[in-house]
Amino acid sequence: MISTVTGANSPRRFRLFRGLALPKEDVDRAVETLLQRGHQPQLAKREVYQKRLSNRAEIMQLPRITLKDIQGSNREWIPSVCACGDEAGASHYAWKRSDPSLTPIMMEVEVPLHRLVVDGNDFLFRIFSRGIPELAGPYVERMFGPAAMSYARRAWSRPRGDEERMALCELAILDPEVVAHHHANSITIKGGTQTVFASAFTIRLPLEANEIVRVWQPTEPAAPSPETVDLNHLIDHKDVDG
Repeated sequence: MISTVTGANSPRRFRLFRGLALPKEDVDRAVETLLQRGHQPQLAKREVYQKRLSNRAEIMQLPRITLKDIQGSNREWIPSVCACGDEAGASHYAWKRSDPSLTPIMMEVEVPLHRLVVDGNDFLFRIFSRGIPELAGPYVERMFGPAAMSYARRAWSRPRGDEERMALCELAILDPEVVAHHHANSITIKGGTQTVFASAFTIRLPLEANEIVRVWQPTEPAAPSPETVDLNHLIDHKDVDG
């Protein structure tokens, strides 16, 4: 039985979607657990963690930022789950399964901004590392906002392979302005590892039961926005030494 719970409709909350694929015999029990107990860290199928920094503003003032600065004593790792700001992005994960016997399940949640971090693994990290500024820049600004562009410009001013590029992206994905702007993006991203989404995040766990708006079994994948950008068209594919 697929059920619905309403609530958590504060304007300061952000609506996100998770796509799951479960064995048919596990669906009812999993849905009941989610709606009654929420999504606790121990229920996660794989380990995902958010990186939180208490001194992000201080790091940005450094004349040069290294990964060591990001990995210092002010770093905190928090159990999290992946989610998309768009239903079509999450639907991709619910339906993209190697075992056709699995049942696609969709979950809609609402959480406050401070629980979200941009998931940069399939797009933004590669853009900071290999992006061609004149091609990637307009899309970074549209999909992640002016704040993200300030990080990207500084990153692209460094040589390819310079660790400051990755360090700046680590800071960008934590920036609340970047998170909020990316959540509003409607351009479909064809990212790395054959992913398709408009916005991608990690949500800090636990997800309480009253933060889960509904859980349902879709009959077909949700259609993505027709406006699309392909990661492969925005990055330099040459090796750093090439």
